[in-house]
Amino acid sequence: MGRRTLFLLFSFLLFALFYYLYEIKFVGKREREREEEMRPFGIIAEQGIEAFRFKGEGKEWEVRREGGRWMLTRPVKANCDQGVLNRLLEDIRKVTFSREVGEATEDAQKALGLLEPRAKLSVKAGGKWRTVLIGSENPTGGSLYAMKEGGKKIWLLPVFLWYKVNRPADDLRDRTLLVFDRDRVRAVRVRRGKLEIWVEREGEKWWMRRPLETEADGDEVEGLLIALEYQRVWEFVDDAPQDLSSYGLDPPKVEIQITEAGEKTLKLGDLSPGERGVYALHTAQGVVLLSKELLKFVPSRAYDWRKKDIFSFDNDKVMKFSLRWRGKGVICERKEAEGWLITAPERVKGDPEKINSLLWDLKGIKVKTFLPYAEKGLAEKGLSPPLGMVEVWLKGGASPLRLRIGKKEGGRIYAYKEGEEEIYLVAEASEEVFGRSLKDLRSRKVLSFDPSRVREIRIRSPQRTVVVRRSKGIWETGEGRVVDDLLVDTLLWRLRDLEFEEESAEAFSPLYRIGLRVGTEEEVLSVGEKVPGRKGLRYARIGPSGKGYLITEDLPKFLEEEFLKGLP
Repeated sequence: MGRRTLFLLFSFLLFALFYYLYEIKFVGKREREREEEMRPFGIIAEQGIEAFRFKGEGKEWEVRREGGRWMLTRPVKANCDQGVLNRLLEDIRKVTFSREVGEATEDAQKALGLLEPRAKLSVKAGGKWRTVLIGSENPTGGSLYAMKEGGKKIWLLPVFLWYKVNRPADDLRDRTLLVFDRDRVRAVRVRRGKLEIWVEREGEKWWMRRPLETEADGDEVEGLLIALEYQRVWEFVDDAPQDLSSYGLDPPKVEIQITEAGEKTLKLGDLSPGERGVYALHTAQGVVLLSKELLKFVPSRAYDWRKKDIFSFDNDKVMKFSLRWRGKGVICERKEAEGWLITAPERVKGDPEKINSLLWDLKGIKVKTFLPYAEKGLAEKGLSPPLGMVEVWLKGGASPLRLRIGKKEGGRIYAYKEGEEEIYLVAEASEEVFGRSLKDLRSRKVLSFDPSRVREIRIRSPQRTVVVRRSKGIWETGEGRVVDDLLVDTLLWRLRDLEFEEESAEAFSPLYRIGLRVGTEEEVLSVGEKVPGRKGLRYARIGPSGKGYLITEDLPKFLEEEFLKGLP
């Protein structure tokens, strides 16, 4: 290696050493010192804050990290809202002074409100407390005069931090009322005056144990649990109450006990002045104020939590049912090949949507009042013999579910489900369900086809004849012009959903002929003239000599005004 090479190498190493000492060590140290100076509480690592204290304008509170969670330690020991605290302390950790104002002389401190500061903010990090004094707001707004305690300079601090820390301690508290896993709750007990209701969960159902043994309304029980799960404390009223009676909590108006892994108890008392909310007592929080809406979920009588459904079958398992009311009746049976068939008073196809709706309506009938069963009282209530009857046969069932229907009284109808030990009063509106007839349940569809399988449509009207065919997913006229898919789909669904008003045997001359090619078969609907003396109705027929009906004018009107005009 030559001297020249050695010289160049030595020069390079000398330059690198200079760069390291000056740029990395000296300049880097100076920049870090400047950053440390600009940070009110110094440079703090992420998650490095151990405690924070605020004192000013009549408020004083302190929070500390305990076991990985933030706890309020002053003025009261309480859980903190972890999200609120984490966001607040992250802002404190990252905040910087906006600019330097000048030296912290006594006159300057007095003039800028720092000699007697409006507040002190203290942060503990790395085992060391650092405090910042907060003074007046600067004339231009947006910043506050501030200085580090014992420091020699006055700075401007962004005012946003002041708005975040200048808050009462209660704003930092966890407002969750009760913590429990709703799916693991095994029992709920409610005491309200002399009433005690106790329910237990068995599998998917809730059962009432007190004041009587019966199935409970799971939706009502779950409603209270959901309300408690999401209930938030409106106001922390008294952390160490001396006189609970002043809040209506000794004795409480309501006591709710939830059994999960252990037991949690909540007591409810009086409404607050102005009925803003209801006072409550939970041992972890003292006396608090809750939304009075919670009371809507608390039962005031055993009936509120009783299961009030008369029927609770699975619609898909109903194989047959019959309705009889006021001398009229209907019987429907589910056939494997035909679907729902009305077998009495005449044999016609049933409408599956209308029948399914009826089954849901039967399950929707609720008991308004439970009455004790007495054999002698059945006759006077119109239940022996019954004035009406609902029978439901379920798949695999040996005998049907039977509901006897009796007299009306005071806007209610007596009913008795055979095999039960109580008589029911149901709403008078239930009469509409019991009285559904063949006309209400039969299928009134004129055509039965799958719109997606239609390959050709032929329409003959008084003015013209058109043919529309589907080819490779595209609808075209006989002349090969493309037709709007939406226009054709609208026609097909109108035909699919077309219902008749009445059956008719009257002969008529067709004015419109609509032919649908479905696979290798063709369905033809003929529509004739208007029915004399029957406004808005026209004659219609399936095929050349099939069943006749009366339909509304909607279909011919759509053909003339929209479909035929919309063709290219």
